[in-house]
Amino acid sequence: MSFCTRYCEATYRFPGKTIAKALLAAAFVMAGILQLTAPEPFLAITPDWVVWPQTVIRVTGLLEILGASALYVPRLRRAAGLALAAYAICVFPANIKHAMDSAAEASAFPGWWYHGPRLALQPIIVWWALWCSGVIDWPFHGRRNHPTDWSRPSRQAQTQRLDPLDARAVFRSREILIHNRMNPDTTMLSVNAVVMMIKG
Repeated sequence: MSFCTRYCEATYRFPGKTIAKALLAAAFVMAGILQLTAPEPFLAITPDWVVWPQTVIRVTGLLEILGASALYVPRLRRAAGLALAAYAICVFPANIKHAMDSAAEASAFPGWWYHGPRLALQPIIVWWALWCSGVIDWPFHGRRNHPTDWSRPSRQAQTQRLDPLDARAVFRSREILIHNRMNPDTTMLSVNAVVMMIKG
């Protein structure tokens, strides 16, 4: 993939994914910090079969922070998404134990009003990590863009690839248009010159 293609994809990325990735990263960072600084609540919900629970909680807290940070490293983003999704699956037994312990105590807080939605949210977190990292596109890959929707690239734009010569021409056109933005008379001539550069 050429540099120009990566630039265009980053420029016209669906903004909802950017927001969702930021929220996911923030949630994992906060959870990781809590596991490092105040592990007691996490120890209480850790299943008995987990070996060295305190060490596991601290290590996983550090991994959560690293995974959230790796979402913003292009080369590591997909691996980070897979790792965070796998982590969300692995901690599901702890969520179940927390819910069952709460159900065993009538006066336990929080009750099922929290645990029910929390357990239902876990599969969404798995999907969320995979979608934000680009591992999957479901369910949005089949949506067609509105002609006036400039926030997402069209399917043709997504599949188009530019060779290095075209990339230089596109960036040259950007420089020309910025230079001539105050002079409408020369803008059309500049555009025509760039088109000839690409076709030639």
